[in-house]
Amino acid sequence: MIPYLNIDKMNEIPKLWLCKPDLNRTTIARLTDIHNFKLNTKENALNEITFDVPLMVERNHELIDNPILDKFKGLYYVKMVKDGRVEYFVSSKHSGALSNDGLSKSYQLFSLGHQLDNKTIRGYEGVSQNLTKYVLDFLVGTNWSIGSVDVDFDLKYRSFEVSSATVLQCLYDVAELFGAYI
Repeated sequence: MIPYLNIDKMNEIPKLWLCKPDLNRTTIARLTDIHNFKLNTKENALNEITFDVPLMVERNHELIDNPILDKFKGLYYVKMVKDGRVEYFVSSKHSGALSNDGLSKSYQLFSLGHQLDNKTIRGYEGVSQNLTKYVLDFLVGTNWSIGSVDVDFDLKYRSFEVSSATVLQCLYDVAELFGAYI
């Protein structure tokens, strides 16, 4: 597990954009004037970002209300581009929380995979199936699909059952069962 990685200290603030939660993830605006950006990466787990957006910004030597705050809706996506990689995040809370000093809003967002934490699987039992079959079963009824799976995992067969768990937890559990990384 990798601890919090403070990008600010490394002077590598990634580029961030606010996007609509539609299929095309339409870009609304670039997120600028953000502070205290942190990227929390963990091996085989969802990434998380946090940052603060000031309530007031300076434009043409004048302090004005930050226009991005009007556009930042709770369930909108944030697109992050860092080192040529693109990752989308979604807010787990409906909107940002006002900071202690009252001068900014703080946001906490999780990788889009967090959406799979809202769908529950009940009474599932799989007998002698490979990794791809389990993942396909878990993703039924979501707008997610399977990416690439190493062929070695599809040559192994395991049994797996769950009484009640989220899709995300089932994916983590079956990955652990097969010794795989998501």
